[in-house]
Formats: sequence, structure tokens, C-alpha cells
Amino acid sequence: MTTEHALIELAYETRGLAHLREGILEFLCSAFEAEVGLFVAIEGGREVRSLRGLGEEHQASLDSVWQETGREVHAVKEQALRAGAATDRQVLGASLTRTKLFQRVMAPVGGTETLFLIPQLGGRPLALVTLGRCGSYFSDAAVAHAMALIPALSVAYRAAASHPDPMPELTATELELLDYLELGWGARHIAEARGTSFFTVRNQLSALYRKLEVANRAEAIGLRRAGPTAMGQSTHRRP
Repeated sequence: MTTEHALIELAYETRGLAHLREGILEFLCSAFEAEVGLFVAIEGGREVRSLRGLGEEHQASLDSVWQETGREVHAVKEQALRAGAATDRQVLGASLTRTKLFQRVMAPVGGTETLFLIPQLGGRPLALVTLGRCGSYFSDAAVAHAMALIPALSVAYRAAASHPDPMPELTATELELLDYLELGWGARHIAEARGTSFFTVRNQLSALYRKLEVANRAEAIGLRRAGPTAMGQSTHRRP
């Protein structure tokens, strides 16, 4: 099972959102060899957090620390929102160790670098996940892997947080478009294969993304795989 599928399976094995947050943190900390993890989301109109690798003293003071110093990593969060993932050292460079957030949260546990992941759908952030390493750094390959995981992480969290089956009923044309997307085809190649115009296919894809409430091909494919695979339902396919 791929890492992406494992995340989606995790969402449907959860006993609730708190359990899901803990499971995602454990999964990601293991996958990225991170000693510290934080999952922040808005659920039921309030901010909730799950933590790993921080002692009780750090956990108790995290609320005030985050409120006082969160602005220091605004640039990191902006970069993660654009790319899906980014590290504080990558964005802040040498100035990282001078931030109060680093000094008060990571430095006491020997932290060296934090990877920020922002699951999102349709361009809307769903949560903030941070993974901290102590004594080592995240490689470029690790950051690229995190970026690639964002669609699956986004689908997994939204599926559990909103409704049990994230895939709405689709028409035969929409299902056919998804088939082509899963093959990695772009709008121009799809148009050639279907004998229609590029502009028609482009408009159909835009309408499909709006219907699925996603922003791109990767999110659409992840949402489709989440429904029939994780729920054990039959796939609604054309004859």
C-alpha cells in the first residue's frame, strides 16, 4: 500500500476526529522521522490541537507561545500554503534560531528544523501540521514527498471531518474525464482522444473541479480514490 492510500485508509478507520489527528501525527512522524509533531485545526467552531514529542510543561504553555509568536512563521505558512509543504529553515534561514517560537518550543527539546504541511482543498486550508526534527534536517526529497502527500492528506481529513463519502454522484462524461486524468492526460490530449475541442474539455474539467470542490487534478483523483477504496463501495463507472 502506498503512503497516500495508507493515509486515506486511516481516515476511515478512525473513531473520531481526535483519534484521526493522533493517527495522522503518528503516521507522519514515523514517515518523516520526526520527533515532534503538532496538528492544528478548527473543528466545531473552535481550535483544537494534537501533539507528539513535547513534555507536559511544553504542552501547557503552547497556547500562549503560539499566540505570542505565531506571526514569526507567517512567511513559512504562506510558502507551505502555496507549495503544500515547506520548512522553517528553508524560508527563514539563519534568522530561524533568533525567533521566539524556535527558542521557546524547539530549542528546549534539541529541535533543529520544522516541516510545515497545510492540507487544503479548493485552495482552502483545512489544518496545519508541523513535524519537528531534533539533531537532523529534512532533505529536499523529504520536502518533495510531503508536497506529494498533500492531496491524500487533504482528502483523508476532509472525508472524516465532513461526511462519510466524499465522492458525489458523477455523470458518465465526468467519470470518463476522471479516467483520463488518472492516466495523467492533459486537456489537449483528452480533447484529441474524445474528438472534441480543447476549450470544451477545459470547461468540462473546470466544472468537474467545482462539483468536487477541489482545485486541481491531484485533488480530484485523491477524492475519487477515497470514496470507493476506503468505504468498500462499488465504483460508479460507465457501462
